[in-house]
Amino acid sequence: MKEKPTYKDIFEVNIKYLEYLLAKSYLSHQYLKNITLTGNQVETEFRKIFSSLLPKRYKVTHGYIASASSKNEAPVVSSQVDMIIVDTLVPHSIFVIEENGMELVPLESVVGIFEIKRSVDPDILDDALDHLYNIQKDLGIDKTKSETYFPTGISGLGSLYNNPLLGILSLDHYTYKDSENYIKNYGEKIKTRIENNSMPDLDIWASL
Repeated sequence: MKEKPTYKDIFEVNIKYLEYLLAKSYLSHQYLKNITLTGNQVETEFRKIFSSLLPKRYKVTHGYIASASSKNEAPVVSSQVDMIIVDTLVPHSIFVIEENGMELVPLESVVGIFEIKRSVDPDILDDALDHLYNIQKDLGIDKTKSETYFPTGISGLGSLYNNPLLGILSLDHYTYKDSENYIKNYGEKIKTRIENNSMPDLDIWASL
């Protein structure tokens, strides 16, 4: 161990931790055949990682997002979200659903909505895009409207209109011997969605 570790050394520790998570999830998924356990483990660890990296202003949680056009109307509630990032400078929790941290949060506080997967192939990607598209549609998230309300009460200022971020995160991704077809299958999924106007405004798609 070096006396004075560099940033590269610190980064490599994080990489080793991700490799550990991948091996752990592989054990649960392939040998124990417990897909639910695997998914829960990966989601929990992703939330821990982001909680440690983000400034204290932001809270990482999961659960459901509520949106209402007025205080007199019943809110629309999204389907379950794997990871939600909220701004704590504004009211950011309506109520806690379970002791594990699952909660209902107002759309006005949300800065990030993420689907989390252990591994991604074209079919899993398609399901994740479906989920995000339905959430965006149900909550009325329109990134082209500058008058959208944003965390801290600011609206219509420059590039802020593209909040909240929408993303898909995974530990790993499937690969095939024929990499050309591998890329083609992903591309066809995306192309079909664009043609059908069913593509969410995806900001991030990353395999760690």
